[in-house]
Amino acid sequence: MERNGDEQTIAPKAGRARHGSSRDHRHSAIRNDNRRNLDVMRAYWTQFWIKAFLALAVLASPLVAGSAFADESSAQQAVRSLAKVKDLLFDPDAAVQWQVGVLNDGTKRYGYAMSICDILKEHGAATPKTKVRIVDIVAVTSQGKNFREASLGGVKCSDYSRFDP
Repeated sequence: MERNGDEQTIAPKAGRARHGSSRDHRHSAIRNDNRRNLDVMRAYWTQFWIKAFLALAVLASPLVAGSAFADESSAQQAVRSLAKVKDLLFDPDAAVQWQVGVLNDGTKRYGYAMSICDILKEHGAATPKTKVRIVDIVAVTSQGKNFREASLGGVKCSDYSRFDP
């Protein structure tokens, strides 16, 4: 320390600068490295969450899509394998997606349509708007009737509510 009258001034010691010392440069370099590391980590986690979201969206899409069924072909095979089923028509864009042909024994077939809905649900092929109609196969093929005219009963699979032709 030097004294000049009443004032005291502190002279820097030799080898140590007040500002811009090598120590400050090291700290500044460390801060910059930390910022870069933080940016890299943010980018990594952003990409991770985007990929995770996309994977979830792909896996969930068959459950969400209205006309895209998870396993429609296996559901068709399961329904066709039933003893009473003579033929089957599946049209995902129709008002009634599943038309199931059986021989008419004189009874309504709402209960049978509910059973078909259960099979569709087991195979992941039922959506909230899925409908099943049981039709008289002889009336359709031999008598030329349309599915509505040959209907023996229909059910909406989401709540098993009946609908008439």
